[in-house]
Amino acid sequence: TAFEAIGDKFGLPHVGDTEAQIALARNDLERAATLAAAAAADAHQVGNTRAELSALLTGARAARRRGKTADATALLESAVELAEQGPTTRLREVLTEWGELAAEAGDHARAYELSKRALALH
Repeated sequence: TAFEAIGDKFGLPHVGDTEAQIALARNDLERAATLAAAAAADAHQVGNTRAELSALLTGARAARRRGKTADATALLESAVELAEQGPTTRLREVLTEWGELAAEAGDHARAYELSKRALALH
């Protein structure tokens, strides 16, 4: 990639997350999870919180579609911590995703709590 060619280690995790999102769209859930985990780790290493947040969210979506609720929840918990440092739109997106996951898992009280928190953001 162009990022690799110029040695841009800060931007490279975005490429990894994009590849993970493509794998997710193609329903290649195992590959999506693997690529997202690598992108999140790379982003964390270089301090690219935006790429890390995106990769965590992609990984959570892959885990959710694979039926791995605990894995998806753990990734979303990490994503919330990062999202709390940035724009409220990203935090709302993560909280909404987590609320949907909780509802699917039958934890309606948690789903309500997360949805309420997401809706309260301005």
